[in-house]
Amino acid sequence: MSLMIFVVVFLVISTTSAFDSPQTNSTLNSTANKIKDSSLIENACMEFKPQSCSGVCGQFFALWCSCDEYCLIYGRCCFDYESVCKEESEKSKQDHENLMNVTIVCDNNISGYDVPQQIITSCSLTNVSANTVGLCEEEEIRASVVITKVMSKRTELHYKNRHCMLCNGEDEDDIVYWSTLVGSNNRKLRHSSIQSILKLFNSSVKNTPPPNSREIICFPNMISSCVSSATEEEQDSCVENAISPIRYRTSIYKNTFCLQCSVDFETIKQDICQPGQRNDIFYGNYEHSFTFSMVFNWRKNRESFVILDSPMSLIQNLSCSFDADQNLKECKVRKCVGTLPVVNNTCQMIPDHFGCIQYVFKINFTVPSESSSDMKQEVERISSKLVQLASNFERMHNVTKYYSQNVTLYNITIVDNKITGIIILNRMAYSLCNSQFSRLTNSQYNIYLDTNLTFDLNGSISTQRYRVTCYYWCNNDDVSITDVMIYQRFFTGIKEMDIHMTSSVTNCTPICIYIYVVSWMGIVISQLGRI
Repeated sequence: MSLMIFVVVFLVISTTSAFDSPQTNSTLNSTANKIKDSSLIENACMEFKPQSCSGVCGQFFALWCSCDEYCLIYGRCCFDYESVCKEESEKSKQDHENLMNVTIVCDNNISGYDVPQQIITSCSLTNVSANTVGLCEEEEIRASVVITKVMSKRTELHYKNRHCMLCNGEDEDDIVYWSTLVGSNNRKLRHSSIQSILKLFNSSVKNTPPPNSREIICFPNMISSCVSSATEEEQDSCVENAISPIRYRTSIYKNTFCLQCSVDFETIKQDICQPGQRNDIFYGNYEHSFTFSMVFNWRKNRESFVILDSPMSLIQNLSCSFDADQNLKECKVRKCVGTLPVVNNTCQMIPDHFGCIQYVFKINFTVPSESSSDMKQEVERISSKLVQLASNFERMHNVTKYYSQNVTLYNITIVDNKITGIIILNRMAYSLCNSQFSRLTNSQYNIYLDTNLTFDLNGSISTQRYRVTCYYWCNNDDVSITDVMIYQRFFTGIKEMDIHMTSSVTNCTPICIYIYVVSWMGIVISQLGRI
């Protein structure tokens, strides 16, 4: 059964001999018999069957080895490539003679869902200028050399930069630039000028290969040697045999022989191994680690036009260009969000252009369930209803031009079957502070809540009147949660469908309104009132 599983996986993924020398059948059979006869371990962890080039000469495979004409350049040919694909091998050596001794590195400075890839980092031609060679082989300086990787459209080989591609006989017209990703984790900084954008190039720079390009995958964290206490025979089996990756726990090993000589046999016997797959070398989605990020897709003339859709930036469109030496030439703000004007390459804030609407709801509910997952879903349902409620209220008063919005759960606790905590809604809108919405009274807001706010749960919600702030961004750090809220509503588990939404009388406990003054950044917005 385990053999069948391995064969199926073997047909789906390919294996490589990236750093190995060919082995004779007798050596492989001898080692296989040793494993078969072992009484200590009898499971899929010990199966070994590397990918062969038999019947697939000339074909490219991303995992784990390949049989194409460029595999010799990258040193990732399957173990029998030169013997099985003899004609193709000889032709490749002749056609790409100058590339057979170039320097290859495994680069994991890649963003998105892309895995580490091999790139060419040296020159093979001697009839190129010393300046080109120097620009190819020098250490990368992120502040100036931003576009560091390119691909040849003709060969699909990847290079450290355009200079490396040119000094290896490629044509300038075949250059395809990798995309450049820059980002920031600063949750308070809103980028409004080119200067703040350019600072991002000094750190957090990642690259992304062109879409649908040939992935020359490499494996920087793969274990390809034995522990020091292993025998010489075990060391040789690990190093000399072809790569056929096996995953054990959180590590990936070059082949079963490297696994045997690195992990205690009895430990392996109790666990399960899996043939290595792409996700074993997956580095994660880099963009998701940023609160603000943008990707530059460079054109042939080394220019890029970027459209931003981020609550962390006032810039909506920008463009950048580089000179012949790949130094950043200039960046320009093309358009700002809303109707903000561009002044001196900066999105200039104007009075009353933005406003922050903030709602603070203090919740206290009894949930008819002891399941923590059910209660978490209930918190999400309450949050969703409050967002919808606020959105409808604003839409009634012509607040429709949103820039951003977010929901924050503040000090939410779930004890037994009770939920308590704070739900904060922050919503950014254009031209809010000089609109009718900022002048609505307490009574109008409270009547709306009394008419539309219902839950089929036992408990209560108390809330301050919405607050409007001008010139400032929504910031939870500035929120002051008080025990006395301006509006409080109790619920007795009446189903929402049993309450007529237009009726002024409900089956819920009557509301209580407290006098409360909200002062926000020196601007007093709240009205005093009682229903």
